[in-house]
Amino acid sequence: MLYFNRTTLIWRKLKCYPIIVRCAGSDINCPGKDPVDHKPVCPPWHAACLKQLEDPNGPSKQVRGTPPSVRLGFLPESWFKFMEPKTGVSGTYVLILVMANYLISKEIFVMEHEYYSGLSLLVMVVFVYKKFSQRFADALDKKVDEVVDDWEKSRQEEVDCYTDIVKTAQEDISMAEAHEMLTEAKKENVILQLEAAFRERSMLAYSTVKGRLDYQAKLHEAESRIHQRWMIEWVLNQVHAAITPQFQKEALESAIANLNVLADNQGKEEKK
Repeated sequence: MLYFNRTTLIWRKLKCYPIIVRCAGSDINCPGKDPVDHKPVCPPWHAACLKQLEDPNGPSKQVRGTPPSVRLGFLPESWFKFMEPKTGVSGTYVLILVMANYLISKEIFVMEHEYYSGLSLLVMVVFVYKKFSQRFADALDKKVDEVVDDWEKSRQEEVDCYTDIVKTAQEDISMAEAHEMLTEAKKENVILQLEAAFRERSMLAYSTVKGRLDYQAKLHEAESRIHQRWMIEWVLNQVHAAITPQFQKEALESAIANLNVLADNQGKEEKK
């Protein structure tokens, strides 16, 4: 029974099942039911032999408890308590003696040579139990604690690993949020660069158009000057072509006559 209980404990710890031990009378599915009122009744070792150590930061752990009280070395105390209201304090002992006397007298229980061997074996079992049971139980508890501690260490390592993963994920989330801010800043920077490029190209277009307009204005001014010069030269050529040698001679004689008149007038004024 002890080995089975420890094996069950280790198996449940391995599967990470929370083990909760409750006393009799609670509203849980106990192994048995009272034959009279059919209410759940837990065996006495549920509360006496199995003690719960609750760790708020870790899984529940069970340790070996003290066995329930017995009489005559092997009869549970609960049997005597159950019989006391009906037979009194000594009624259970009398019932045991009467049943033993009946079984022996009717030779239902035959005391042959194996009976005495059984008595000797019983004495040896009691001696071994009294002498070595506590040491054996402590050794088993130590083994169970080593296995549980090893599994607890592995579980804690996994918890720490997943905690680090969660922490890394949170850092990645923070970096992703910061990356969004960086992306927005880059977008604004790109917008400013586009605005600067637009202004630069607008100024380039303005300078190009202004240069072309200045070129057209200078070209028009040069053409106007050339046309004016050509017009003057054409007029002069036409005038020169219209003046004949006779007209030049008459003009020259008229000019000489005018000069003579002016000279005479100038001499008269000097004499006066």
